Amino acid sequence: MSFPALLGILSYCVTALACGLAWRASRHGFWLGLGGVFLALVAWRFAGAEELLRDGLRTQLASRDLYAGRRAIQGVIAGLVLLAGAGVGAWLWRRRSRPGARQRAQWWAELALAGLGGLILLRLISFSPIDRLLYGGPVHLNWFLEGGLVAVCAMAAISVWRRNG
Repeated sequence: MSFPALLGILSYCVTALACGLAWRASRHGFWLGLGGVFLALVAWRFAGAEELLRDGLRTQLASRDLYAGRRAIQGVIAGLVLLAGAGVGAWLWRRRSRPGARQRAQWWAELALAGLGGLILLRLISFSPIDRLLYGGPVHLNWFLEGGLVAVCAMAAISVWRRNG
């Protein structure tokens, strides 16, 4: 397992802990659920589920003689993921006006979680132009996107914990 993968697992664990503290302080079920999502992501990473799923999708395409034309399929799916992400972002943006610090923290966590889900889907699709953007160069944009989105969730949980704890 690579060092960045281990850092990702550590960040998921810290965020799950922060969500647990936010739940304990606020008794709001959202934080317990979000902590569960991050614990599931720890298991996802340890199991190498993303790589297994991506390889399985490639095998399915190859077994159906669709592997050579996969770029067209991947492009359409990546476009749909990006459109869906924009739709979720717009929907969450409209909900942002809820009053109160706890609601704002939850909104930020929801937005970051939606972004993280979209990023994982884009990595699963493995569309070459997007992969070049995410993984190009010695320092990958993917690391900053994932780390930033996880940090937003952790900071939102910590803010709820500090306000209510």
